[in-house]
Amino acid sequence: MASGFIVRILLHMPDHQTKAILIPEEVLVSCSPAVYLAFNYIVYDRLLRFNIGDRHSLIRPSWIGAVFIFSDVSTFVIQAVGVTMMTNADSAENGRNIFKIGVYLQSISYYIFCVFMIRTWWSIRREGKYSGQESWWMAFKMLGISSAFIIVRTVYRIVESSTPRGSFIRSHELFLYLLDVLPLFIAISFYIFWWPSKYMQTKGGLTQEFNFVKNETA
Repeated sequence: MASGFIVRILLHMPDHQTKAILIPEEVLVSCSPAVYLAFNYIVYDRLLRFNIGDRHSLIRPSWIGAVFIFSDVSTFVIQAVGVTMMTNADSAENGRNIFKIGVYLQSISYYIFCVFMIRTWWSIRREGKYSGQESWWMAFKMLGISSAFIIVRTVYRIVESSTPRGSFIRSHELFLYLLDVLPLFIAISFYIFWWPSKYMQTKGGLTQEFNFVKNETA
């Protein structure tokens, strides 16, 4: 994504305004954040399978990662195809529509994912089995915070892609940096300080709480 913005700067230089540089710029800036979404899908999948339990998931946890990542990759491809078509005058309008569809589908997919997370949180609270002090709760909280900022970005992308090229929101790049770049930067920055695997039980491993009880018993 950073590489995309470097290319975007070059596009403001008249000598570099070519289709060959426009396509990778749009793909890198608009589509690369799909990896951030995929990361959150994987974190949620691991939390369910190794820490929280299948009973708190709407569908089988082993399907979570596969279903949502497949959706992520599919919408990435749709957006990339749309961007490529937009560089050709004859197919520009169709390209914009295809790109818009990709943005909508990617956003809807993540909203459904957030419904899954909320349902999991509600199910855990209703069951009352966990104290709320388990270490994996930190990973779950970071997942929720990250998702909140990603939602801000998806809403902006929906609005931006739905407006004409000369509209106020598209003609002022400040909106792009405040409502797209900044939310995504914050969404992934939390993981620098609270890396999920520090708080999650892994397959074949032990949680911090279990180790504590085991040591106390000994």
